[in-house]
Amino acid sequence: MPLIPVTLIKRDGAAALVEWTDGERQRRGTVPIETVTPDGVDADVLAAAIPYGEPWADVIEGIDPAAEQELKQRGTWTVDDVLKEPARAQNALQRAWVIPVFKEMVEYARKKSKRD
Repeated sequence: MPLIPVTLIKRDGAAALVEWTDGERQRRGTVPIETVTPDGVDADVLAAAIPYGEPWADVIEGIDPAAEQELKQRGTWTVDDVLKEPARAQNALQRAWVIPVFKEMVEYARKKSKRD
C-alpha cells in the first residue's frame, strides 16, 4: 500500500499519535512508532490505527460531519479540548453553521433585490 504523509503529534514509548488527511477529513490515530517514516505511514497501518478524539457527529445531535471537521481543524478533538478552550469549540461551530447560513442569506438577498 502507498505511504500516506502524516504529522507526528506525540510519541509515547512504542506508540505514535499521528495526524493525516483522508480525502477532506482530518484524522488522528495511534500507530506503532516503527511504522512512522519520514515519508509517511502505510495506508493499511493507518486504516488499523486506534482512533483519537471524539466522533462528534455520532455523539452530539445536530453536529454533522462538516461541523465535526471544523471542530477538528480548529483543534477540538477531545472532551478535554472542549473543557480547556470552550471558545475555540464555539468558534468552530459558528464557522461551520453561521457563516455558511449567512452567506446563503446574502446571496438570497442579492438575487431577490435584482428581481424587485
